[in-house]
Amino acid sequence: MARTGGDAASIADETALNAAYARASGIARRCFDAVAADAALAASAGAQVLLGKGEAASVAADRLARHLRERLALLGDILDA
Repeated sequence: MARTGGDAASIADETALNAAYARASGIARRCFDAVAADAALAASAGAQVLLGKGEAASVAADRLARHLRERLALLGDILDA
């Protein structure tokens, strides 16, 4: 069942993702890998920008967190986990 949005309930747990990845086709794995790489890049870039910004970074941090939750939910959707 596909989930939408990026709330915590829509994010598959690590065990479910690992099992689903092991069963996934090559195409699904490549798509998953691309989205995972995008999420890692966003997390890294976002963390670098936000370090040392203090209170001024709260809006940007919220946007980054929302983006990462959406990417994680999409990873579960790709594998139907």
